Amino acid sequence: MGDYTGTLPSSLQPWDQTSSAPKSFANVLGRIYAERGHFRDITESSLQDELTTTAIAGPSSPSSTFSDVEGDDGPSASKDARPRAEQLQAARREVIQHIVSAQNETLLALDFVSLLLSKDLKQAESSMSPILKQSVPTGSLGMDIWKGMPEDTERLKTDELLARGKRLDGLKGAADGLSRAEERLRETVEKERRYWDGLLGLREQGWSVCRIPREKGGLGVRYGFTEAMGEFRGRGLAALRMGTEGEVVLDKGLGREGKGLRVRIMRGKEVVGESRVKQTDDDEADVGRRIKMARDSLFEEELWHEAMREGRELGSYGIRLRGDTIIIPASHTEESLNETSAHETIEIDLVSTDNHYNPATPDPTANSIATALRLLLSHTYRQRLEQRSQIPPPLSANKRDRPISQIIRPLLSHLHHRSATTALQTQLSALTALLGKAQIKMSTSTSSSLPSLSDTTSTKSLMTSLTTRPESTTTIDLTLPSPTASRSESFNITTTTSFSPPFYGTSFNLGASHLQREQRTSSLQELLQHVHLLVSSYLTVSAAEYFSGWTADRRGRKVVRPRGLEVRGDSGEEVEVEVEQEDGEGGQGLALRVAYGAQVVRWVVAEDGEERAWSEVMGEIAAKAR
Repeated sequence: MGDYTGTLPSSLQPWDQTSSAPKSFANVLGRIYAERGHFRDITESSLQDELTTTAIAGPSSPSSTFSDVEGDDGPSASKDARPRAEQLQAARREVIQHIVSAQNETLLALDFVSLLLSKDLKQAESSMSPILKQSVPTGSLGMDIWKGMPEDTERLKTDELLARGKRLDGLKGAADGLSRAEERLRETVEKERRYWDGLLGLREQGWSVCRIPREKGGLGVRYGFTEAMGEFRGRGLAALRMGTEGEVVLDKGLGREGKGLRVRIMRGKEVVGESRVKQTDDDEADVGRRIKMARDSLFEEELWHEAMREGRELGSYGIRLRGDTIIIPASHTEESLNETSAHETIEIDLVSTDNHYNPATPDPTANSIATALRLLLSHTYRQRLEQRSQIPPPLSANKRDRPISQIIRPLLSHLHHRSATTALQTQLSALTALLGKAQIKMSTSTSSSLPSLSDTTSTKSLMTSLTTRPESTTTIDLTLPSPTASRSESFNITTTTSFSPPFYGTSFNLGASHLQREQRTSSLQELLQHVHLLVSSYLTVSAAEYFSGWTADRRGRKVVRPRGLEVRGDSGEEVEVEVEQEDGEGGQGLALRVAYGAQVVRWVVAEDGEERAWSEVMGEIAAKAR
């Protein structure tokens, strides 16, 4: 509490305290600072003035001091300008606060002593406060007197040695810990170096290393194709983890067991050709090869998936789905003349590369078909990229259908076209052999609108060859004998195969110089009938040159005697010339028949037919007809 001496009434002034104990210099300095403020305000002149004033005024009395406090110009009035009543209330509150604090300290000391004595004296419980009795059990605090132990020099030395040993042991443990931490740090740095070197190697190999979405700090490789469909595009991202030795590990075991597309050529139930499926390398292969295997497997799966989707829409062209296998007919038509090729099919399925065994000698045709399918899927990716780079169509509420990839259709077009041209060449070869029996020269030449693989120099030209509608033209040249001089006739057959509008399937166009329009058909049997009729008409014109005055009926395929000419003996009125088709495989049933009255001459491909030349037979018949 502050010093109120000289400001309070005499009844409230504290007693004078006189102590003989000398006061410290620090106490004196504190009192000077409290009375006069900072030392910078105390000067020798101010102290001298104060002493002079005090000597003149004389000693002050309590009553005069009290009267000075009553005035307005006293020194205390400048310190506290509050009303007298407020000053008294403040002093009273401060005195009461100190009294309460002293009482509280006294009660706490009483509780402590009572709790300490309650262990031995039960009467001490009566002086304990109720709160202490509820909080602490009585007799729970005890005391004892300990005598100071004498100083033991040996024990101090032992303690000092123990402390030094403990410190040395702690320093050794800290050194060992630092060594282990340094070793772990070195191993971690080495693992990090190997990991980042592996990532850099993948970048140098051309792989796209990127962050993994929704995984903080994770890195991955994007090995899929950006133009793949949604379910396959999402699978084209894999995490690149750090292995136990710091090597880059492909996440989820990718690249260890893949899928591959297999193409088999079936003849009935017998496998006559099988493509090669890329095998899975061992588990110790580097991560770059494993990423490549995972990419190839994903590509093969999407290829099989797109082929299955397209095959469901081509059922009307003989394509069947049996489980996970796509069955494509190798022949262009079910009415093929070759019974063996009619049962030849191509089966496409997806196999595991882990437990698949390739044939000792893969079939070149099956390998070519598998390669063509992969090229067509790559072409589909390129088309999607070009479409995505164009201006998008206007927004519409109608959901656009997912387009069907053109993978099987081009393959089917080329297979059917090859089958159709092969069957046509077989029949034309039989016809050439038949006319050769009669010493009539016939030659065929075939040209294609598509360039050959040996002439293909760019990827674009190769894809154009695969996706363009195949078309070939076969030119047939006939050298017809005559009594005077031989003459030549020619006609051509254009074969076109397509499974896109406006053509569906294989069509044949037969054209000749004397025909008003081309004969178009989609049946090989019907085409051969037209060819036989056309050749018969050419032979009819050739036969008419041996008969003087006779006319050639090209439509009826006969040489007719004009009216007015006499008929001698049993001679006929006409000579029939016809190329006819009988039962037989590969054109073996072809025959060239010439009939004049009862005389019939037949040339056949077999050895038991007519052996004479056409000109000789026509000369003989002409001699009879005269």
